[in-house]
Amino acid sequence: MVTLKDIATRAGVSISTVSYYLNQKIELSPATASRIEEAMKELHYQPRRLSRKKLEQKLVGVIIPDIENPYYSMLVKKLEIALIRYGYSLILSNTDYSYDLEYTFMEVLKKKEVNGIILSPSNSLPRKKKVHLNMPLILLDQNIENIHASCFTIDNFKGGYIATSFLLQKGCKRVVFLRGTHGTWGSISRFEGYKRAYQENDIPIDESLTIDGNFNYSGGYDAVTRLMRENKKFDAIFAANDFSAIGAIESLKKGGISIPGEVSVIGFDDIWLASMITPKLTTIKQPLDQICMKAVDTLVRTIEDPTLIICETFEPQLIIRDSCKS
Repeated sequence: MVTLKDIATRAGVSISTVSYYLNQKIELSPATASRIEEAMKELHYQPRRLSRKKLEQKLVGVIIPDIENPYYSMLVKKLEIALIRYGYSLILSNTDYSYDLEYTFMEVLKKKEVNGIILSPSNSLPRKKKVHLNMPLILLDQNIENIHASCFTIDNFKGGYIATSFLLQKGCKRVVFLRGTHGTWGSISRFEGYKRAYQENDIPIDESLTIDGNFNYSGGYDAVTRLMRENKKFDAIFAANDFSAIGAIESLKKGGISIPGEVSVIGFDDIWLASMITPKLTTIKQPLDQICMKAVDTLVRTIEDPTLIICETFEPQLIIRDSCKS
């Protein structure tokens, strides 16, 4: 995505000068205006001229990767509550972790002239195709390597470290790590935290216990079923999210494994289902209320000031319930 900084650098002016020019707040000299216009043309940047429709509709696009995952339904609900406080409504799009759908929906929302977009990316890998949005973009859960935008996420490394350390302190030695979807920064960072906890406890990691859970119920269920079929020895499971942890628990139950007697299970997110299943799931809580409120506040501020970029990392919290050894 082309930023005001890119235009300012190409035109040889300050970012604020570009912002003032685009928002028609001051009248620039013909020479300066011409340089800015030429820079925008070279960078294929279309000025964000606010139409009457855009000024009146107060509409924000929200793009998520998996509507079936309860985490994202919670996320959308909290975003909507925060947006309503500012008088905004939302349009929801679901990508199913697809690059192409993510790109398509961003183009669609651009044509609908929404005031801004809040994106929870399918993964953190660089985008080969870029949308020249010319509107505020807020990233949630993970950053994207080649997109410069405000981003709000949790300290995934710390969360993974806390979860694994908790299990090791309870006497567990062979902890399964259920990975999330390929390329997602959350899963990668949580695994790094998992490895750090093992290193600090001088316990070797059995790589055969790191297996895909794909951030969903069936992924967690199938992964644990496969481990039991292969007679893998393990005494705990750290799932990269709660949804796959719930699938893992159901698989263990079907296999006649006692939880937490024989195997402890810990998840990540603290979705509403975590406290309703049996046994109730120990997990790492994400402060979604704070994250969503900060994201929406930043979006609204960025609509007024397109140069604004804010990134913040929030603290994870261990929530102890019944699925781990006491």
